[in-house]
Order: sequence, then structure tokens, then C-alpha cells
Amino acid sequence: MSQPGEGWASRDGYIQLQLLGSSIPEQEIESVEQDGDELTLTLKVQDGPMTMDILLTEWRLTGGDVESVKSVTIDYGKGDTRRAPQCP
Repeated sequence: MSQPGEGWASRDGYIQLQLLGSSIPEQEIESVEQDGDELTLTLKVQDGPMTMDILLTEWRLTGGDVESVKSVTIDYGKGDTRRAPQCP
């Protein structure tokens, strides 16, 4: 997946996830939960100053039944929850 912005794609045996965030501190995944075909990621809430530059980070999520995932929701913390767009 090479696209500007955030998104996810189902690959052979894993979910490829791409997120935007500051480079300092880098985004960290706190937890991943699967409920049927819905995957929910909770990001670690970062306190303190952040850089203004934008860093594109990619994760490969394995385990669970990744082949059945139809949607990915990201919880950024502090009430900010968004569905990530699916990419080809």
C-alpha cells in the first residue's frame, strides 16, 4: 500500500495499517481487538509536546482471523475514534 494518508489493507496473512502522526513522539499501538469482522486499534495517548512534522508509519498486524476483517476502527484517545479507509 502506498498512498497519502491513513488506511488499511488485507494482505496474505496480515493486515497492513498505515497511520499519520508526529515523528516525536512516535505513535504506539496500545491494544488491538477483533470482534467478528471489525478490528479496533487503540493508540497510546501521548502527553507533552509533539513535533509539527508528519511521519507515515506502517504496521503489519498478525494473529486472530485477519482474513475475515472487513473494517478497521482507530481509537486515538480523548474521544477521537475514526474508521480507517480500506485500500486496494
